[in-house]
Amino acid sequence: VLADLEWVESKNNRISFTQVAMVRVDEDWNIVRTIYRRIKPMDESFHLWKHVAFAGGSPEDFLNAQDSACVFRDIADWLWPSDIICWWYSDSKEWMQKLIPQIANKQIVLTDLVANYLGEDGRGNPYRIGKKLYLDRPTTKHDSRNDIEMMRRVLEHVQFPQPIPDFI
Repeated sequence: VLADLEWVESKNNRISFTQVAMVRVDEDWNIVRTIYRRIKPMDESFHLWKHVAFAGGSPEDFLNAQDSACVFRDIADWLWPSDIICWWYSDSKEWMQKLIPQIANKQIVLTDLVANYLGEDGRGNPYRIGKKLYLDRPTTKHDSRNDIEMMRRVLEHVQFPQPIPDFI
């Protein structure tokens, strides 16, 4: 399962999650099933609507979304016991471990795996790698759906091996 989590931090260092998306893929990186949720800000006093974590939606889209408790319950219900959740960066993995503790040992971070597989061309975020590979890239970055799609395109294009290397 390819996954992306977006958040914004208040001046008081309070984290407010804004989006989460997951895509279950088959052995050839084809999409099997998806889930995407915007998350209603928990602290309505610091709407930073121009922040990248709110990309892909209007303020109303986020204000009318479910709260984080409902969203992460949906995510936990959506996941299968056999899923391995693949994040691009470790920060998202660490947050998800706190939010859904039962999946803590079923998550990996792809950054180093892809860099080891591709060498110098595998360094950076999926958009940067996609650019080096001349792949079409979504124009709106930090929309969780687009970020996952870019991850998927890169992994499919370079024929990153599946199953994902054992991490347990």
